[in-house]
Amino acid sequence: MNDISIKQNEQKQLERLAAQRGLYSSGKNIHGFQILLTVIVPIILSAISVKYPNLASYAAAFGLFAALFDVLVLEQIIKDKRQKA
Repeated sequence: MNDISIKQNEQKQLERLAAQRGLYSSGKNIHGFQILLTVIVPIILSAISVKYPNLASYAAAFGLFAALFDVLVLEQIIKDKRQKA
Protein backbone atom coordinates (compact mmCIF):
# COMPACT_ATOMS: atom_id res chain seq x y z
CA MET A 1 0.00 0.00 0.00
CA ASN A 2 1.27 3.51 -0.71
CA ASP A 3 1.51 6.37 1.73
CA ILE A 4 0.58 9.26 -0.57
CA SER A 5 -2.45 10.21 1.50
CA ILE A 6 -0.23 10.60 4.56
CA LYS A 7 2.58 12.50 2.81
CA GLN A 8 0.25 14.95 1.06
CA ASN A 9 -0.89 16.32 4.42
CA GLU A 10 2.60 16.90 5.79
CA GLN A 11 3.51 20.49 6.60
CA LYS A 12 6.20 20.62 3.90
CA GLN A 13 3.74 19.57 1.20
CA LEU A 14 1.09 22.02 2.39
CA GLU A 15 3.65 24.83 2.25
CA ARG A 16 4.56 23.85 -1.31
CA LEU A 17 0.90 23.90 -2.28
CA ALA A 18 0.46 27.34 -0.73
CA ALA A 19 3.52 28.63 -2.61
CA GLN A 20 2.19 27.22 -5.87
CA ARG A 21 -1.18 28.89 -5.38
CA GLY A 22 0.51 32.18 -4.59
CA LEU A 23 2.61 32.04 -7.74
CA TYR A 24 -0.39 31.18 -9.91
CA SER A 25 -2.41 33.95 -8.32
CA SER A 26 0.35 36.45 -8.98
CA GLY A 27 0.60 35.22 -12.57
CA LYS A 28 -3.15 35.66 -13.03
CA ASN A 29 -2.96 39.23 -11.77
CA ILE A 30 -0.16 40.02 -14.22
CA HIS A 31 -2.19 38.39 -16.99
CA GLY A 32 -5.15 40.62 -16.11
CA PHE A 33 -2.90 43.67 -16.34
CA GLN A 34 -1.62 42.37 -19.67
CA ILE A 35 -5.16 42.16 -21.05
CA LEU A 36 -5.96 45.63 -19.77
CA LEU A 37 -2.79 47.06 -21.32
CA THR A 38 -2.98 45.32 -24.70
CA VAL A 39 -6.73 45.03 -25.35
CA ILE A 40 -8.96 47.29 -23.30
CA VAL A 41 -6.89 50.49 -23.25
CA PRO A 42 -6.12 50.40 -27.02
CA ILE A 43 -9.84 49.93 -27.79
CA ILE A 44 -10.71 52.89 -25.59
CA LEU A 45 -7.94 55.00 -27.13
CA SER A 46 -9.04 54.15 -30.66
CA ALA A 47 -12.61 55.15 -29.81
CA ILE A 48 -11.37 58.42 -28.35
CA SER A 49 -9.18 59.07 -31.40
CA VAL A 50 -12.27 58.89 -33.61
CA LYS A 51 -13.73 61.84 -31.70
CA TYR A 52 -10.37 63.63 -31.41
CA PRO A 53 -8.27 62.80 -34.50
CA ASN A 54 -5.24 64.73 -33.25
CA LEU A 55 -4.81 62.09 -30.50
CA ALA A 56 -4.55 59.23 -33.00
CA SER A 57 -0.76 59.38 -33.12
CA TYR A 58 -0.60 59.12 -29.33
CA ALA A 59 -2.95 56.16 -29.39
CA ALA A 60 -0.77 54.47 -32.00
CA ALA A 61 2.37 55.17 -29.97
CA PHE A 62 0.75 53.71 -26.88
CA GLY A 63 -0.27 50.61 -28.85
CA LEU A 64 3.30 50.14 -30.03
CA PHE A 65 4.66 50.63 -26.52
CA ALA A 66 2.09 48.22 -25.07
CA ALA A 67 2.90 45.55 -27.65
CA LEU A 68 6.64 45.80 -27.02
CA PHE A 69 6.21 45.85 -23.24
CA ASP A 70 3.95 42.81 -23.49
CA VAL A 71 6.38 40.78 -25.57
CA LEU A 72 9.58 41.83 -23.85
CA VAL A 73 8.50 42.04 -20.20
CA LEU A 74 5.08 40.69 -19.30
CA GLU A 75 5.29 37.42 -21.21
CA GLN A 76 8.62 36.62 -19.60
CA ILE A 77 7.32 37.36 -16.10
CA ILE A 78 4.24 35.18 -16.62
CA LYS A 79 6.36 32.38 -18.07
CA ASP A 80 8.74 32.48 -15.08
CA LYS A 81 5.88 32.40 -12.58
CA ARG A 82 4.29 29.41 -14.30
CA GLN A 83 7.60 27.54 -14.34
CA LYS A 84 8.21 28.19 -10.65
CA ALA A 85 4.68 27.09 -9.76
